Amino acid sequence: TAAQPQRVFISYGRADALDFARRLADDLQERGGHQVFLDSASIEKGGLWEVRIEQGIRQATVLTAVLTSHALREESVCRDEVVFALNEGKKVVPIRADPDPNVRPTLLLARRNWVDFTEDYEAGLDQLLRCLAGDDSALRPPRVPTVTGVAPLDFGIEIAKFSSRFTGRQWLAAEIDRWVGAGTERALVIVAAPGVGKSSVAAWLSLSRPDV
Repeated sequence: TAAQPQRVFISYGRADALDFARRLADDLQERGGHQVFLDSASIEKGGLWEVRIEQGIRQATVLTAVLTSHALREESVCRDEVVFALNEGKKVVPIRADPDPNVRPTLLLARRNWVDFTEDYEAGLDQLLRCLAGDDSALRPPRVPTVTGVAPLDFGIEIAKFSSRFTGRQWLAAEIDRWVGAGTERALVIVAAPGVGKSSVAAWLSLSRPDV
């Protein structure tokens, strides 16, 4: 049990993780004493869903990202919730709830310590409760934290920050698509004054193109 209750936002896909999310919410509240934001229970009837989701993340101390096929779809709002949480400086903890080996963490979650609920729910809950109590050693390290032997810098927060500001510039996106499709082994240099959006373009490319 945490010395100080945490405010936990549960991000999940309703199509395949609603029952899991409800069980987790109940256990975190009853057995851990934490305050939980779960959209199905925390958003009042008639409440503005998008506004309440933003408020829930802003008020949270931790966002738990439940990894299932529905949550990891390209168009899933769960991806937006993770980006928004990182942009707000919140701690994000991935939770593996689907044993399917094809369910893999997204770019922004791939190098984060995580919790596995697929083999033993009670063991996973114990690890998460210990983490919420301040023991980060209870979490599992990323499966492949490094390839070269040197741990890479984590640009997840920067990618979330700059990609959330990316808007418009369809002409540039189309030009880059044409350039990428024209061949390989070349360098593309984007030149612009400070503040125009070069970092936003780089962050957008990192999220939108699997080959970047």
